Amino acid sequence: MEEKFITKQSEFYDKKLVIRILSIAKTNRINLRLIAKKIIQKKADVINMGKIEIKLNGSDEVQLRMSHDTITLGTGDFLKLIANTLDITEKVLPQGSIVTLKSEFMQNLGDPIAISKLKFIVIDRYIKSNSEKYFFDYSIISYPVGAFGNDISMKITPNLIKNVLHEGYTSDEEKLYVELQKDELLIENDYQSISYCKKDVADRVAKELER
Repeated sequence: MEEKFITKQSEFYDKKLVIRILSIAKTNRINLRLIAKKIIQKKADVINMGKIEIKLNGSDEVQLRMSHDTITLGTGDFLKLIANTLDITEKVLPQGSIVTLKSEFMQNLGDPIAISKLKFIVIDRYIKSNSEKYFFDYSIISYPVGAFGNDISMKITPNLIKNVLHEGYTSDEEKLYVELQKDELLIENDYQSISYCKKDVADRVAKELER
């Protein structure tokens, strides 16, 4: 899977850069997510991540320095590489996992203290748009009451999860399912998580997937 991903991404990016970003995604994904957020917000910054220095100019270009090499990319292209790499290395929770959500996601739903105690169960993964190359990572419903018979679920991304209280059953079939989904969606069909896109795109996909 990893070698296939590197080969695919190397069709569009310098191979050494792909390997370096993949390494960072495995060891320092929190900072890589922050870089993606800064790109979306068009913030200027210089980030030193060991063997690579990332210079964001706050507009349309990113400058990357690795050893003696300097690479300049469009911010959209670099954001896509980060998103693809974070997606392919993301640990996917099995169905039946119980989670709580971050308070900023729940702040419009009522009393923040009461809301913070709510639990949710994962009922589906990789909910993809039929019109755009994006997907939501999880579909969840309230635990233990469920969907109240209305077939109502919320679509979320890993960034919104605060705590994993219980991880669902994992088997060889589960591992194979996740591998096949990543291969089909991320590598073969170039989908990416809604986590790393502009708000108007996320809102548009969320509306399409409402039910």
